[in-house]
Amino acid sequence: MPTEVASVLAALPGSQALLDEAFSQAQLQQALQETPFSILHFATHGQFSPDPTENFIITGQGETVTFGQLEGFIQAGNPNNSQVDLVMLTACDTAAGDDRATLGLAGVAIRAGARSAIASLWQADDTTTAQISQDFYRFLKEPDLNKAQALQQAQIQALRRGSSVTPGKWASLILVGNWL
Repeated sequence: MPTEVASVLAALPGSQALLDEAFSQAQLQQALQETPFSILHFATHGQFSPDPTENFIITGQGETVTFGQLEGFIQAGNPNNSQVDLVMLTACDTAAGDDRATLGLAGVAIRAGARSAIASLWQADDTTTAQISQDFYRFLKEPDLNKAQALQQAQIQALRRGSSVTPGKWASLILVGNWL
């Protein structure tokens, strides 16, 4: 994940990162209350389970952030009705859901008020995910491309690199919500 974070920071100059020990529940909540972010990118480990107490992402301090907490943090990041445009969750299985939480953490992000979310349907390959993330943000800067097209182009780039030719590596990320 350090590679992914470095890739995202390179693609989005001026971004704020909470890395390692600085990525805690308290720091996340504080950052979201102080700054109206349009994009939230979570490059961490997580888990989705039929047991609601076992649905979470993990902070750099080893704390768990539950679905409810994440929803609250995203809503807290909207103090002046400046809606979060995109939540990117590249932890494994963050778009996997069940009848209680359709689309997993991606669905939680949408329900919390984010316009859209990108999340993974299965175990993600860290190297490929980092490259797709970087390419996605690069393509998203192009005025003629919307989020869906930027993700598509990033996945095509992964295929062209040759090391990610199996769909298991490049196709785990999906976009839900507003694709514009």
